[in-house]
Amino acid sequence: MIALYLGMFVCAYASYKWADWRGYQTRYLDYRALAEGLRVQFFWKLAGIEESVADYYLRKQKSELEWIRNAVRSSMMETSSDQGSREQPAAGALRFVLTHWVEDQAKYFSKAAHRDHERLHRLERRVTILFGAALALAIFQLAWGTANMVIILCVAVLPVAAALVHHYLEKNAFSEHKRQYTRMSIFYTRAKHHLRELIDTGRLPEAQDFLAELGREALVENGDWILTHRDRPLEVPKGG
Repeated sequence: MIALYLGMFVCAYASYKWADWRGYQTRYLDYRALAEGLRVQFFWKLAGIEESVADYYLRKQKSELEWIRNAVRSSMMETSSDQGSREQPAAGALRFVLTHWVEDQAKYFSKAAHRDHERLHRLERRVTILFGAALALAIFQLAWGTANMVIILCVAVLPVAAALVHHYLEKNAFSEHKRQYTRMSIFYTRAKHHLRELIDTGRLPEAQDFLAELGREALVENGDWILTHRDRPLEVPKGG
């Protein structure tokens, strides 16, 4: 049992050091931020909005994530020579943006909110079960009187397992995700109805202005998501 414990610890620590050395978490967060910035820039371009995402994105962490804004700004320079201008939008282009951005985001955030709600509920239930089982076994051991090494081991291990599950919940920020995704699901659902109404009634410049504001809100939301996870880096648990 001791050899198994040491082997598992060594494997876990080696996996952590490898992931940390390769920068997998940082790369994932940075590439996700870049993808979101380019997506907003792409749909802004389709809607005739020549503003640069780099002017609004990731303002809270300018130093570490400056390269992302530079990458988005460079992509804009390749496709436009008059940044900040507005072209007269076409109804077909705006409907394309409505379908493949606004409606898709409404569906995504609705599914993500439900998914993380289920994950949070399931894992919290496991924490309760593990702590409850440890308490029940401890009471049983006291009532029985005769020491049983299996029961004593379970009483020691089960709370540790519960603490690890709770740590996993905190690191993945499921509670924060549920609130954030629910808010953005409602936001995009309202946005798609309003944008469809603007397009159907021929108020295309107003629809264009609305998409510009929608893109800025999407950038703020994704920036907050990135900051949430950059504040929760993977690390080996250790005492204070």
